[in-house]
Amino acid sequence: MSDIAIKNFGKIIGGKIHFFKPHLYQTIIDKYEGKDIVVIVQERFEDTTTDQHGYYRAGIIRATCMETELFGGWTESDIHDFFAERFLSYTKQKELGGKAVNVLKTESTADIGKKKMRKFIDDVLNFLAEHDIFPLSPENYVMTKYRTTKG
Repeated sequence: MSDIAIKNFGKIIGGKIHFFKPHLYQTIIDKYEGKDIVVIVQERFEDTTTDQHGYYRAGIIRATCMETELFGGWTESDIHDFFAERFLSYTKQKELGGKAVNVLKTESTADIGKKKMRKFIDDVLNFLAEHDIFPLSPENYVMTKYRTTKG
């Protein structure tokens, strides 16, 4: 049974790793002294932010799409489902009774991370622009439920 993996976040600058918590690095070195180890370096996954969710849900869907003729009669959920299926869906092949079938999968905005959420919002904005709908930029909405305040 293996120990829990310890993650130490940092940044590569000038070809060298600079850890955000250098003391943790030394703790890891001390713990695994004399043992075989594996080092994995990958780009850090950042969760989708509340600001991104707020802008998408409150600014784009509620304040803009719900007020347009294009989405007349649709609910907020209908609009989100439309965009999610259009921009966050993919098919996956599965076997069913010995035959290959395609299963539609749709990613959740809660799980896609900051970068992919940024692309998703851009895709939605581009779609809306093609229909002459132009939501305001995020800073133009007052979204107290979602907005990160800095002070």
